[in-house]
Amino acid sequence: MKPLGAFYFGEYVDLIIRRATLEDKAEWFCMRRGLWPDAPDEYLDFDMDDILSSERDAVLMAFRDGQAVGMIEARLREYGEGCETSPVGYIEGWYVNDALREQGIGARRRRLGARKRLHGDGIGYMA
Repeated sequence: MKPLGAFYFGEYVDLIIRRATLEDKAEWFCMRRGLWPDAPDEYLDFDMDDILSSERDAVLMAFRDGQAVGMIEARLREYGEGCETSPVGYIEGWYVNDALREQGIGARRRRLGARKRLHGDGIGYMA
């Protein structure tokens, strides 16, 4: 799968950002567990295949040196509070490994995931 982008953050962090595939499911699951540590594994796993096959959902994964270091789960919703257009891109979950936090990685991935990168043209808002 073609990456959405390759980026250089500061002195140490090179990232590849792309949509998640079935092969990424185990790493994605671990990130979900880190994001929602009190949720049962069955809850974290139950919708992952549906999300991967959905046209209204997307997961962007960030990789550094071939290792998954972050993800964003997003979906198209018919509305979002304060948004004037529909559909609205909505971030459902956002995770960056502890060692890479506070370096702007999540914000860059969010900007990439908004609108065109996740679901094509026609998305006016990302909530």
